[in-house]
Amino acid sequence: MPSGLLIDLNDGGPVMEITAGLRCPSWCGTVGGSGNIYNAPGYVAGATLVYAPHETARIYQTGTNLVPDVGCLSGATQNGGSMTISSWYSAKGYNDILWPGTMWQIMPASQSGRTGLFISDSTDFTTITNGSIVGQCAWRGRVTFTGSWTPPNTGFTRGTYLVFGKWSADGVTVEYDGTRVIATLERNGANVNATVTMDIVIFAAGAAPVAGPGLNFFNAAGQCTFSTTRRPFLYSNAYFRASKTSTDIGNRFIMLGRYGAKSDIQGGWCYAKYCGIVRSGNAVRIGRGYVATFWTSEYPVMFDIVSSTNILLLESMY
Repeated sequence: MPSGLLIDLNDGGPVMEITAGLRCPSWCGTVGGSGNIYNAPGYVAGATLVYAPHETARIYQTGTNLVPDVGCLSGATQNGGSMTISSWYSAKGYNDILWPGTMWQIMPASQSGRTGLFISDSTDFTTITNGSIVGQCAWRGRVTFTGSWTPPNTGFTRGTYLVFGKWSADGVTVEYDGTRVIATLERNGANVNATVTMDIVIFAAGAAPVAGPGLNFFNAAGQCTFSTTRRPFLYSNAYFRASKTSTDIGNRFIMLGRYGAKSDIQGGWCYAKYCGIVRSGNAVRIGRGYVATFWTSEYPVMFDIVSSTNILLLESMY
């Protein structure tokens, strides 16, 4: 039995365990557009920025060029309240971009002696200055789909969505393009839709928690910053470093996105594909997925790129 706070919401989901070391990230904003430096609004000195891009690779069709160019995220470095994003491109002339996603900050840990509930090395919810910046579980459920599935409207802004999944389907690549979750067979050639059953959890921000029966925290301004009416987004500093090598992540959820690009040749055509996540049991890796474009194999361009990014993992308590 873990040491900390156990919360049973009696909503059909597992018991939540708020233990030492778990933090509640605060939302800074959506990321995307030109430039390569993101300045986090409302940054708290000493906080750790967490960049969660769902798109880290892009296949560019420029003008009338038959063959596309490729770019990907190659690094992210924090300097105080700023995050510098670096990119790699297969051709010259492209500018750095802020790869689409969200930015969060991990507040400094709670300190003993403060007023309220103390859990060692975990978020002090009473010091959060704005209740609307806390990530909340906007939707969770099990879905079975073939080809693609569109996350539902939740009352939160879609741009704040973090979409996590847990499934097992060897040979199937799952991606999230910011609008749809896509499942395709991992293969040479054209797209072949795959069928997959997934447990999905969506987090969002921009609305203050609503206090209700159960446990509620309020800050000094009287705003509710945590309530068991919705499950909070809890961060345990667990990542999968994007790689084609299969890695056991345990019984965790993994953030869905696009994390690379790959080309292959089949039937006289060269196909440029995005890369998503292949999961079999608890083992995950990056695999080729959805076709972005294709052209005659008389002009083959071969690439196999995995973005340099840490993919967020989520404890299995949602």
